[in-house]
Amino acid sequence: MRRDQKTPPGEVVMRVGALLTVILALLAASMAKAKDGDGSATISFNGNSGREIPVTCGAVGTWQVIYTVPDCGMAVGGGIRVFRIPNKYWLGQCKQTNDPKALDYVTAKRSDNGPIELQVGSYYKDHSEAKVRIRDTPMKAGSTITITFGDRSGGSLGAIVPFSWQSPALFDIDSDTDGDGKELPIAKQLVVRPVAGPAAKFVVDVPLVCRTGEKTTLRIRAEDKSSNVVESYSGKITLSCTDPKAKLPKSISLTPRDKGVKALSLVFGSEGIHYVQAMSGKAYGSSNPTKVTIAEPEYRIYRGDLHCHTEVSDGTGSLDFNYHYGRDVSWLDFMGVTDHVVWDSKGQAEQSTDGPFHVSFPEWNKLQGATAARYYSPGKFVTFLAYEWSGGSDVGGDHNVYYLDDKTRVTADSSLDKEYEDLRARGNTNVFVIPHVGGRVADPKWHDPVVEPSVEITSMHGHFEWQGQAYLQKGYTVGFNGSSDGHFGLPGNDTWSNHGRLGFERRDTSVPQGITCAFARELTRDAIREAIYARHTYATTNVKILLDVTMDGHMMGDEYSSSSAPTMHISVAGTGDVGRIEVIRNKERILNRSVSGKTVSVDFRDEEPVQGTSYYYVRVSQNDGEIAWSSPIFFVYTGKPVEPKRAAVAWNYESEEDELGDIPDRDYMPELQKHLQWLAPGRFYDLKQVRLVHSPRGDYVLFYGMDKKNARIHIRWYLGFDSERIHAAVGWRDFGSVRD
Repeated sequence: MRRDQKTPPGEVVMRVGALLTVILALLAASMAKAKDGDGSATISFNGNSGREIPVTCGAVGTWQVIYTVPDCGMAVGGGIRVFRIPNKYWLGQCKQTNDPKALDYVTAKRSDNGPIELQVGSYYKDHSEAKVRIRDTPMKAGSTITITFGDRSGGSLGAIVPFSWQSPALFDIDSDTDGDGKELPIAKQLVVRPVAGPAAKFVVDVPLVCRTGEKTTLRIRAEDKSSNVVESYSGKITLSCTDPKAKLPKSISLTPRDKGVKALSLVFGSEGIHYVQAMSGKAYGSSNPTKVTIAEPEYRIYRGDLHCHTEVSDGTGSLDFNYHYGRDVSWLDFMGVTDHVVWDSKGQAEQSTDGPFHVSFPEWNKLQGATAARYYSPGKFVTFLAYEWSGGSDVGGDHNVYYLDDKTRVTADSSLDKEYEDLRARGNTNVFVIPHVGGRVADPKWHDPVVEPSVEITSMHGHFEWQGQAYLQKGYTVGFNGSSDGHFGLPGNDTWSNHGRLGFERRDTSVPQGITCAFARELTRDAIREAIYARHTYATTNVKILLDVTMDGHMMGDEYSSSSAPTMHISVAGTGDVGRIEVIRNKERILNRSVSGKTVSVDFRDEEPVQGTSYYYVRVSQNDGEIAWSSPIFFVYTGKPVEPKRAAVAWNYESEEDELGDIPDRDYMPELQKHLQWLAPGRFYDLKQVRLVHSPRGDYVLFYGMDKKNARIHIRWYLGFDSERIHAAVGWRDFGSVRD
């Protein structure tokens, strides 16, 4: 057609129509792409609202997530889901929609008052906080969906913010606007930045062993009552020391620039056991004991956490953050990050469970090895390339595997027997294995004496002396180990995590995390590995108790024989007053001695030794509820048989008379019973109030009782917090007398 030739009217209409069709199609395609994952959201706590908000740990109040519908609207059947990225920071610990008067009551509402359907997620390893679907009528652009966690309108106390946290908590808001049941995350995540409460105490740290005249390090950390670091702390702290010749300043000042932690030099001038105290106003802290010698000690005692998890699997925080926290905040001497190994459908190892990352095992191996290498500093901080072999108890249970070489090609097999075979081939100078009690209890039927020198008997999950006994009673020569099994990104520190082991529908609080203390000649990987294989270790409930146990001059963990009755020397310096020392020989408790004071020494001769091989270990209990266990000494008695005169007492014998603490000032039973009606209705009976215990994490009232399986249980009912805190576990005493 020529330029000057006119287009017929009919053709113009057709062209315009075609153009409109194309435009509408493009618009429709654009809208279709924009639907799922579109929209915006804010989060609020007690009225403080935004895409990123600070929230005080342990606070009680109301959360709201408000989602604004995008321009495309929301079709019937569409909705949103609140999805947490670190899987332990909940907007409601025990979310429920049944009782408006109870904790963690959740509601959802449309701004147009249309019908809505609400589902709430469970606590345990469930990332989904809540899910909403709209019914009957669609929603227009600009209208909102509000999900309220801890709705107080019906009389509920509200929701409880996690007690212990450090790194930012991230939340995805996933939207489905076209109603097809498929969701995509909106563009901007919601961020909660945990903030500590006011400083309530100081943690003061000194080496467990040092020499007079040696320049060492004193470290101080300001914490709130839930053991969170108060990074904003500012104030003058007065220092004192039991050593009159110690060289340290009379006071120091902390500013927000210090982020709640400060280190300074310290020189002891007197031999003996010493402590350092810090005070500012009502906040106070006393250090762990330090044994100061004149001569160079043969062994130093180093403190470590060999079992923690990061965001790579089902924990919190990056590898870097966890190593930083363990080294610079908790002041660990050695550490192992043990993210889970799982297997795909083809039996190939991968590194992820329910974390945000899902990488191949070789990729993880490279990442983990490089990070462990970067933080390893001989003489200052020891790291281990490690992972948790996570198999069901019927195929062996959970075992942590450690390597000394960062660059080694780590392999993992879906068969624990084959795993042992591979590790044996590498030699026990390069690897070691520690079984534990976690989600999948390690079964002592699977044990390799070449590469498995120790058993974890305490962690955030509880205390498991019964697990150590299970290995020892099979004739295995193993030591004792404690670690956190931490999932909160706070290795080496006390956390109020929520991992009860009694199967509560609503989780209770955990015990303090465990740690390992190792006698080593130097702070290197080889020296720590040597200490673990020699069983020169003891486990504690996350306190730096100084424990030295010898028998006829042999250290804990040693093996020896004699035709004479053995004599044991026990030396303890506690972080609090020591109340009881017990000696266990095989399946029996052969010494149960009440003691008093922070520093205690006991000499004990076993006048009735048993012919053949016996294992002896020591259990130390402080008045504040903290415990330490020595590794066993293995003794072969070759002398004449001795007729026993004393009545046999089982290693796990429990009596109210053995409990430490004060008589409670009043009856706390009504408060406990009221809480149990919500927490675990009908689960416990025959409860009895026993003691008031002044523990480092707060005073608690101890109760004995029975559960519905007719098993003994004990309950710690904590006092002085904004909301109820409770810990329940099997057995009357808390050392791990029976398996739950």
